[in-house]
Amino acid sequence: MARPIDPGSLRTGRGTSLIQIFCCGLVLISALLSPIVALAVEKIDISGLAAVENNKLPEHWQPLTFPSIAAATSYEIVDDTVYGPVILAESSSGAGGIVRSISVDPEKYQVLNWSWKIENTLPGSSLVSKSGDDFPVRVMISFATNDAVLKGSRGNILCYVWASEESIDSIAVNPIHNHIMTVVAASGDTHSGTWLELSRNIVDDYIRSFSAKPGRITGVALMTDSDNTRSETRAWYGPVWLSSVSDPIPSTEIER
Repeated sequence: MARPIDPGSLRTGRGTSLIQIFCCGLVLISALLSPIVALAVEKIDISGLAAVENNKLPEHWQPLTFPSIAAATSYEIVDDTVYGPVILAESSSGAGGIVRSISVDPEKYQVLNWSWKIENTLPGSSLVSKSGDDFPVRVMISFATNDAVLKGSRGNILCYVWASEESIDSIAVNPIHNHIMTVVAASGDTHSGTWLELSRNIVDDYIRSFSAKPGRITGVALMTDSDNTRSETRAWYGPVWLSSVSDPIPSTEIER
């Protein structure tokens, strides 16, 4: 279950493809960049926000754009009173994301942790209809599969979203791509304008979604999109990291 936790815990050390193109992008990025290989540590920093210089997006984040969509979502580093440098995403009837190629064993790092904040949910957003396939924030994690290794094709993806109406923990097959399972990690406008820090056991979610154990983690992407609903939104992404299953996942809900 997704449980918002205290963003301050990151500082104190306590907590311390959506599209075919996403998968193709991971393959290309993997070929161009040296992938991150997990070492024997308890945490793996995905966002790299602690090392931001001159308000520039860390180089390991590569753009994810779609030729058929003219308006691309913009991503930039801004200063935040809670976290310091964070990623601001702005979308106006557009789509696009940023993606990082990694290589991590999910059995060693079973917990995906992230923080996000939205300005508003999107009217008409839906887990099950193509016309409603927009969300103010998505955190996507891709996994290698035997089929992908044999054919050099896409793997499976868990896509965590902030939905408008669907209940937290709802899971649905993406209405366009059946290798993507969308999982509702937050829902509604009650927490709009406040930071939520979430933790999900990706192994449990993968098994629940695909009825199989996950292969190696191959990438993480962030995406804010509004093209299908023809709407506008702004959202913010804070720290994103992987941790071992032994790390605590608090059960309390706290707004910041």
